[in-house]
Amino acid sequence: MTQIKQPTMTRVAPLPKLAVALLASCPSVTSSFCSSFRTVPTTFKPPVLSKSRRHLKLLSCGRRPQVHLATLPDSASSYDIDADENAEQSLADYPVTNGSINGVANSNLIAAVDNEPFSAQSRYKDLLNTFQLSLPSLSHLPSFRPISATDVFCNRELRFDNLRAIGFDMDYTLAQYQQPGFDKLAFDGAKEKLVHSLGYPEEVLDFEYDHAYWVRGLIIDTQRGNFLKIDRHKYVRMAYHGFQPISSNMRKYLYSRTFNKVPSFTEKYFVNMDTLFQHVDAHLFASLVEMKDYGEHEFLDGKTYEEIYRQVRECVDLCHRDGVIKDEVARNPEKYLVIDKGLLPMLRGFRKAGVKVFLLTNSYWEYTQTAMNYLYHEKKVDGELEKKNEWLELFDLVVVGSCKPAYLTDPYLNLFRVVPEDGSLRNTDGLFEIEALGEDGAAKFLAQGKTFQGG
Repeated sequence: MTQIKQPTMTRVAPLPKLAVALLASCPSVTSSFCSSFRTVPTTFKPPVLSKSRRHLKLLSCGRRPQVHLATLPDSASSYDIDADENAEQSLADYPVTNGSINGVANSNLIAAVDNEPFSAQSRYKDLLNTFQLSLPSLSHLPSFRPISATDVFCNRELRFDNLRAIGFDMDYTLAQYQQPGFDKLAFDGAKEKLVHSLGYPEEVLDFEYDHAYWVRGLIIDTQRGNFLKIDRHKYVRMAYHGFQPISSNMRKYLYSRTFNKVPSFTEKYFVNMDTLFQHVDAHLFASLVEMKDYGEHEFLDGKTYEEIYRQVRECVDLCHRDGVIKDEVARNPEKYLVIDKGLLPMLRGFRKAGVKVFLLTNSYWEYTQTAMNYLYHEKKVDGELEKKNEWLELFDLVVVGSCKPAYLTDPYLNLFRVVPEDGSLRNTDGLFEIEALGEDGAAKFLAQGKTFQGG
């Protein structure tokens, strides 16, 4: 079965102010904060039926199956296809594999001989003949460009030789996590909090997490309990209520009611699923939506979908802060963290090229120390070796407990210096202290220690 992978995206954001201090002597600095994401494969496959509910995989917001227009009736148009109530759902119901749709081979889609694809010229032969065109260069191109998990896709041109500083997040960037084990820590912890702290029905504890059900790029309508897939024109292509597909007519009524008004999806009750952390929120929320709709629970009948989502979000967030997740990862890092052989050479390569490298994470020092020591030594370390924190040689600056996104917008966040040997904090006056140190104030400030907490 053909698997289509989402591209690895790169976010570019303003350089944090402490990094500005680090580079204060370089007025022409161009910098970026790179937060790379794991590539998530999406497989187009028929629905899987379970005892409790009908599971249909939500499609990624990436590439859709390509259907050659020659396979459609001459009278068909794109409007006809979109107007068909079942057309959108059919994209999820029927797989596209090895040049066939629903098991029927089509030479217009992918031509192959002995499992070797023809050139792009053969693929577009009919189109070229129609317009009487000849493009010899197409013969040198493959029918399909292979996509690798290590490919980098950018939304704009960026000259890396102009960069003087590059920053990384830790969780799901430098530190990749084993699935579904890592997400289940948050999912199970949130279930316990919902039941034992907020009074949700005991049946919530029976929910099971499916990490393969979700992809980044979806939108959660917390007001209605819906999950949306939109295109670049903000048109809702597919919608689910909990785990149940919404019909084409209902979808258009809810989200395309007026022809000349495009919804912005910026209202507070719309939540963008743009990080892997939100897969846990989505699955738990969808499960509760179904329980509210089809179960007989007065407790849930008295709650709105929006209130349920807010409490799910609070419980999952608390799991990240109270140790339910990170304490377990710290005890068994080999069970949850993924070793990347290319990590250290990449960071050292940047520094060797004269680029300043910094780490900016919301995780606090204790967990950051454990995770980075494991990734650096490729094994769990304790005692004196852990306290040496040899991984710090990879960075010019480290900021933990940064409170992103407030770190990038709030000028009043307190900044503390971390003592790596024992994790204790020391007060600093931040930029005021740098200015008081006079010439080369940034260098003098960092000479006292390059590890900080806050903003």
